[in-house]
Amino acid sequence: MSVDSRLSLSAKRIPTKVALKWNGRDYTFGELDSLSTKFAKALSSMGIKKGDRVCIFMQNSPEFAIAHFGILKCGAVTVPLNVMYRRRELKHMINDSMASAIVTSGANLQFVQEVLNELKTVKEVIVTSESVPDGFVPFHKIINDFDDTPFPSMNSEEELAVICYTSGTTGLSKGAMLTYRNFLSNIGTLAEIWELKQDDKVMMALPMFHIHGLGIVIHGMAYCGYTVVLHERFDAAKVLEEISRERCTVFMGVPTMYIKLLEEKNVSYDVSSVRLWTVGSAPMPIEAFNKFKEKFGVEILERYGMTETAPVIASNPYRGRRKPGSVGPAIPGVEIEILDDDGKVLPPGEVGEIAVRGPNVMKGYWNRPVETEEAFSEGMVPHWGPWEAGRGRLPHHRW
Repeated sequence: MSVDSRLSLSAKRIPTKVALKWNGRDYTFGELDSLSTKFAKALSSMGIKKGDRVCIFMQNSPEFAIAHFGILKCGAVTVPLNVMYRRRELKHMINDSMASAIVTSGANLQFVQEVLNELKTVKEVIVTSESVPDGFVPFHKIINDFDDTPFPSMNSEEELAVICYTSGTTGLSKGAMLTYRNFLSNIGTLAEIWELKQDDKVMMALPMFHIHGLGIVIHGMAYCGYTVVLHERFDAAKVLEEISRERCTVFMGVPTMYIKLLEEKNVSYDVSSVRLWTVGSAPMPIEAFNKFKEKFGVEILERYGMTETAPVIASNPYRGRRKPGSVGPAIPGVEIEILDDDGKVLPPGEVGEIAVRGPNVMKGYWNRPVETEEAFSEGMVPHWGPWEAGRGRLPHHRW
């Protein structure tokens, strides 16, 4: 089973249900599956083959989702790129991944053009805007050149699905190799413990190029069959307005988003439909946690993860007590230990590295055998940076 197969299964089961809502336009599961199949065929016609890497460099849009699932369907590997990256980072990641093609928007094409002559392996640049300069491939035109007869399944759980670059804390960023098994095991567990269902409606203002947005929200859409209300970027007033209008049931964000929601002066929005507010990617200030509960009448669910674990490894309970400042216990199927500098397990109350073992742990770093070997110890991958055990951060109890 693969992520793209889950989309196709949802399309067969609920073809007319809305998968993506975008600026007044609805994309059904059947339509999303059809368009991504057409794009997969377009990629294959360009010579993109199984295992090739294809970068996506654009803001949130339906085209991002279509491109991602199309890349997977033709057996290639998605390499999402942060839209804030410029010459140095773009050149490094595109060349390091040895990408055969880039899918980008008209707004971001200029940044690709700046490094195009320095890219070693890129054969095609596909542009999603309606007007496309000469020499580049028009996304919408090539999709219309192909039919949507289903592709035979090309991917197994152990094969590479995404190379997601981590922020370079010790130099240039490294590409975490994430398999279908990594993603499916993680979203499958989250769907169970967060009770994600087909009738949920998820507000999505997280960037799709980030592991949180892609690995949880978009893959969760394919896995669970819920509807995603998609925004290009986060705007507190617009998010609250659309949550109220669409009666969204789930919001996933980062601490800065919640702080902006708290700062929003218009308190007339009805967000009572939201049953689950999750936060991750950075520590949530306890003061903001308490203020959010006071203003909106609900507690935020804190969770913890990293790019290398596709991404969640710990979460507060959906049903049960949530402790502010704590990310909760390890999720089912994941083991967590706190290690000292020598790799020995530390007792509660000591500071060390988080080491993780589970089906969601990455395959390794792309073309970095030394860094991969250093990261893994007896099947566990440590998180780079100290964490405190035994003070509510990583409780010993399990789900």
